[in-house]
Amino acid sequence: METFDQDKDTVLVISGKYSPLKGKDDFYSEEVMEILSSIGPVKRPEFEFQIVSSNLKEIISSEKTHLFIEKDLLEHDLNWASVFKNYNLIALNQEDEAKDNTILDVSRERIQKAEIKMKKLSASRLQTYLDCPRKYFHSYVEELDIRVNSNELILAMDMGSLQHKVIESYMKTHKTWSESEHLKITQGVLEDFIEAQNLCLNELDKESYLIEIRNYSSNGIKALLDFYLMDDNCRFEFEKSIKDEEITGSIDCLAQTKYGTFIIDFKRSEASIPSPAEVEKFKKIQLLFYCRYSKVTPTELAMIGYFNLSDIKTSKLMVFHEELVPILGELPNLKVISPVLPKYELPEKLHEFSIFMDQKWQEMKDDKEFRIKPVKTDSCGFCPAKTICPRTEVENV
Repeated sequence: METFDQDKDTVLVISGKYSPLKGKDDFYSEEVMEILSSIGPVKRPEFEFQIVSSNLKEIISSEKTHLFIEKDLLEHDLNWASVFKNYNLIALNQEDEAKDNTILDVSRERIQKAEIKMKKLSASRLQTYLDCPRKYFHSYVEELDIRVNSNELILAMDMGSLQHKVIESYMKTHKTWSESEHLKITQGVLEDFIEAQNLCLNELDKESYLIEIRNYSSNGIKALLDFYLMDDNCRFEFEKSIKDEEITGSIDCLAQTKYGTFIIDFKRSEASIPSPAEVEKFKKIQLLFYCRYSKVTPTELAMIGYFNLSDIKTSKLMVFHEELVPILGELPNLKVISPVLPKYELPEKLHEFSIFMDQKWQEMKDDKEFRIKPVKTDSCGFCPAKTICPRTEVENV
């Protein structure tokens, strides 16, 4: 974009096979940014996105610019869709396309040759299959991994694990908040990870990771400490294993209180938290999966939900014992969350879910085609084959 000359003809080609446009939502919370800014200059991804978007629009607005965008890219990439939302784009060669609408499915032959061994079922495996059977094949049968491995960075998945570890370590030894104790635990967890993974981080990156882990984990810890205000004898279990003959997984946090049992899952952003309606309709199955295999009777489950560690007020809690609502409203940290009282009874809903899940599990075992059926545009986001997949159903050719 730096070499753009509005007096010359310019061809701009946008394809999904190149690196994605960095999203405007990929940024630290205000608390983290404030601390980072005190250390030194910090680039805000949100601001960078606006600059890139503005530069692109300047190029597009030129009469000498010829723009070509990969078919369906805007439907599957929300960042590009944001850039072009006010533009009318015209499909080229529509007549030729109607005559020959053949789309090559480059993975079909690999599926036919694959030795498919169905391992134990987990919530993430089932969710991936529901999102798109083909995505499941690439992720769990072929076990493709698109993550970048480097000893100079910590992956988002690992950051989540570190935040969970800090929360667990703190809650096992403390019932009240201590800034100094929390910092000591956070530093220890991070140092142990850096040493175990043989990472080589510069001081600014290391400090940035430390600040994020501190910020996110402190939000989760303070919210969980509220449970002690409800019941001083509250008992916590972290990474609670759920195992069956064909099932595996673990629950982030299970709390036993005098009001009943709570199941809490930790998320790093609001975007990864489903709506209560998606849970009810089995579009997002993680919580109900945990409920079914937690070995807690449905009548004992008083609350299930997600804590958004980056911004606790955008967490989602579903309460099944109505008397909990006013109690939550009086707690210093949890009062900012608006709990949902589902209209369904949990025992009946879990019975429906069990039938649904058993059917899907059998369907996964019997599947030999793993068709391309993404349920939403963002289902393709973390698929390891998103750059070569037609992202639509393909007939046999």
